[in-house]
Amino acid sequence: MKKLPFELQFFGPAPSTTSIEGEFIYGQSNINAIEVSFELKGELDHYLFEREFKSHDRKDGLWQKSCFEFFIKKWNSSEYIEVNLSPNGEWQSYSFTD
Repeated sequence: MKKLPFELQFFGPAPSTTSIEGEFIYGQSNINAIEVSFELKGELDHYLFEREFKSHDRKDGLWQKSCFEFFIKKWNSSEYIEVNLSPNGEWQSYSFTD
């Protein structure tokens, strides 16, 4: 099992008291999977996102509101996957060739 910590960058100005940290976990035994966790820390009252859990439903356009997103790309390839995760439980993933 391998762990890769990361810190996300905000699009636009971010309050100095806010950070988004996370961790990728991969290579667990024979499972071909990646586990991703996010933690939003700091002054959260000024963020406009739904804090109440809704569902595990797929939904387009999450990136236009509030979501955590990450990208997975094979080394030496232009193809990649984008994953959007909303605090309310909605999610979406996209596959791109370039």
